Amino acid sequence: MVELKLNNNEKRYLLYYEFRLFCDETLILCSLDRKHIENIQLIDLINSKKVSKITINKNSDLILVFHDGCVLECLNISIVYTNWELNYELTCDASGEISYFCKSVKL
Repeated sequence: MVELKLNNNEKRYLLYYEFRLFCDETLILCSLDRKHIENIQLIDLINSKKVSKITINKNSDLILVFHDGCVLECLNISIVYTNWELNYELTCDASGEISYFCKSVKL
């Protein structure tokens, strides 16, 4: 789980499994490299950045664009398991189905 900082200083939480990280349009890290890197390094790198844009592409991949132009792609690759989750509200479930869970409001 990673805590994301948005440009307006709000925070969101991201749970992801398969990912690609690009900086200057160059792939610098991906989930296949996990055995060669410490997960802490990726978390520290992401925590040092602010998110300027969040989108979901036609393949149900979650795309995070950071203030410095780096891009984190959380990939939809499973037909059985949840692929990614954003802030306990938005999930990419098996086969890329996007679900949004509204927070309850006390009246």
